[in-house]
Amino acid sequence: MTRQTLYTISEMVDLTGATEFLLRSWELRYKVVRPKRTKTGRRMYTDADVMKISKIMQLTRQGFKISQLSSLNLSELQELEVKTHGLKSPQVAMNKKTGALQKVFQSLAKTDWESLKSVFNEERKRLSAADFVHTFIVPVAQHMSLLSLNNGIDIIQEHLLTSLIKESLYSLSVKPSRKKNKFKMIFATIEGDHHDLGLLIAKVIADVHGHECVYLGSHVPKKELSEACVRLRPTHVIIGTSFGSQEFYRESILKYLNFVDRHIPASIALWVGGPGGQGLSLKMERSFYIFKSLEEYEGHICLR
Repeated sequence: MTRQTLYTISEMVDLTGATEFLLRSWELRYKVVRPKRTKTGRRMYTDADVMKISKIMQLTRQGFKISQLSSLNLSELQELEVKTHGLKSPQVAMNKKTGALQKVFQSLAKTDWESLKSVFNEERKRLSAADFVHTFIVPVAQHMSLLSLNNGIDIIQEHLLTSLIKESLYSLSVKPSRKKNKFKMIFATIEGDHHDLGLLIAKVIADVHGHECVYLGSHVPKKELSEACVRLRPTHVIIGTSFGSQEFYRESILKYLNFVDRHIPASIALWVGGPGGQGLSLKMERSFYIFKSLEEYEGHICLR
């Protein structure tokens, strides 16, 4: 009999993006999950708990209230997510993918790490840096997100593929640009946001277009980001948000952005992307923009 994998509350935080406070309050008030307990009283969570909390986190980012979601089982949450995003089934989407992308998800289904790495390495050698990002990395990331929403991959598979995507992006070699009109850009996600894959892709796209980039990564405190801006004097700050439209998250994002706005030089443009930025009502004296997609973002950074 296969032994069931159990996760501590700190591992649960890392896997789902929920805070310890949020997990405990959801458990006590809404009975969202019922973690097992060790003899010493420590909470231990199952794979099913991880998947359920992950789905609920995604839905609350889209504006649903926890009171609307707490009584739903995993299948119902999955169905609601698909309707909310207007998504096709993973199989329909996959039928439209050929070649390397098919190989990636066939290898992922078998959790074949060596085959996955081989496909990534082959595509990296075959394609230019720009084509590698646009025609391979972005479609892989998008289809991975679709599978995750439809419960088509498990937590381990998602983390394996995310790790490989990040590894490929970190190692991507882009020739420095000699153009004079390039931006100097700082990239960060807001404090408490540990999901930076989209931000990393945005950074590499900027690299491809010849801009000078400083990647601070995920969970950057507002004070430290502001200090980095004062020291490095970038032309643009790109802030990624995976948090959604729930009021609690919106307040956190607004407070973060207002603090940064007050503490960085007025000459620096402030750009925001990701679910948390959509629909924000915020006026600034500086250049300020909220992007709806990577395509829109790229249109603004093309060097002409």
